[in-house]
Amino acid sequence: MTIGLEVLCGFTIFALVVVGLLVRYGDRLNFFGPAGKPKRELRLGDDGEVVAVGERLRGTEFSLRGTGTMASDTVELMAGVYKFEYTFPAGEMVKIDLINVDDADTETVVLKSGSGSVAMSVEVGGRYVFQVDPANESTAWSFTCRPL
Repeated sequence: MTIGLEVLCGFTIFALVVVGLLVRYGDRLNFFGPAGKPKRELRLGDDGEVVAVGERLRGTEFSLRGTGTMASDTVELMAGVYKFEYTFPAGEMVKIDLINVDDADTETVVLKSGSGSVAMSVEVGGRYVFQVDPANESTAWSFTCRPL
């Protein structure tokens, strides 16, 4: 009977760990619907029940310009696809990383020179920072990030 008790204790500990992880990170998991789709605005009645479902919520446009290495202020990005437009000097390489503030996950958005645009996907909505790192500290740059 001690093997059964050990298995029961092990299963209980495992279940508690899983529940703790769901409580901690559950808002970042997307169990209910395709990833990348913006959430809809919910209108609640006085009793707290949903009375209407509104349009899909969209993120706001974000622009930054500067010279040399710089990190943006924290930006709230919703999960979805964004158009990232950049303007760098021709022949001057500039790298821009998107860093998730909550877990330090880093993704390179562009490593380019000149000007253009790329699609950028944000899988998990949250707080982010854009880290700009030009090859030359005197390089001027600018970019705009728009939700699609």
